[in-house]
Amino acid sequence: MAHALALLGLAQLESGDLQLSPLGRRNVEGGHALRQELFGQQLLDRVPLVAHIRHSLEQQSSGQLPEQPVLRLPTGELEAQDEPV
Repeated sequence: MAHALALLGLAQLESGDLQLSPLGRRNVEGGHALRQELFGQQLLDRVPLVAHIRHSLEQQSSGQLPEQPVLRLPTGELEAQDEPV
């Protein structure tokens, strides 16, 4: 959990201690809607796979993606010559 918070920029790990970042404090003190917004934005900004899937979804008029190209992404099987998602 601590590594996930650090990855999202909500905290820093220093010598085994977890320190909330200013954004993390804002998240803790904010209401539900603000926490959702901050979490979602940090995911898009800091997790390339999430940003890629979001971008791909925005390109589809149906708002849906074929299952196979997305399932292959985490394993690195998506090759450069494959058609874009």
